[in-house]
Amino acid sequence: VNLITFNVVINGFCKAGKLNKAGDVVEDMKVLGIMPNVVTYNTLIDGFCKKGGAGKMYKADALLKEMVEKGVCPNKITYNVLIDGFCKADNVVAALKLFKEMKEQQITPSISTYNSLINGLCGEGKIDEALGLRDEMVGLGFEPNIRTYNVILNGFCKNKMLEEAKEMFDDIVKKGVEVNALTFNTLIDAY
Repeated sequence: VNLITFNVVINGFCKAGKLNKAGDVVEDMKVLGIMPNVVTYNTLIDGFCKKGGAGKMYKADALLKEMVEKGVCPNKITYNVLIDGFCKADNVVAALKLFKEMKEQQITPSISTYNSLINGLCGEGKIDEALGLRDEMVGLGFEPNIRTYNVILNGFCKNKMLEEAKEMFDDIVKKGVEVNALTFNTLIDAY
């Protein structure tokens, strides 16, 4: 039995939603002198983030602190999972704090990072901040994808900014970005 085997078992428990059992396996690892690595922590953090809710996000954040204390460096996956989890738990403030920390650690955000934050900000009606992040993302060389556009369109529509939504839709089509059912459903629902 080695670290990879334990990580596979932990992943299975997390996917099945059995987070306590996954935690027990981590404790068993430690007893055997096998220390968790970034994959172990990322798997657990992802499990808690997918469960959602304030309590689970508190635990996910505590795991981040634990891994840093143990000398295990968080990576892009760690931050992306946490940022997305906090945004889905309606705690964009915590997500933005992690985003800042991520950049301070010189870990380059991905389009997934930006999409999560843009979605969180749009959900709070902070469209200007979301557009600012989109501009930052473009400035770093990331081209917005259909998820980026759909999230912003949804933000415009939920905030009764139909003219802006129409302009963005026209721009998306002009750029040749392939729209999907969600794009149309968002606009139909708004109108």
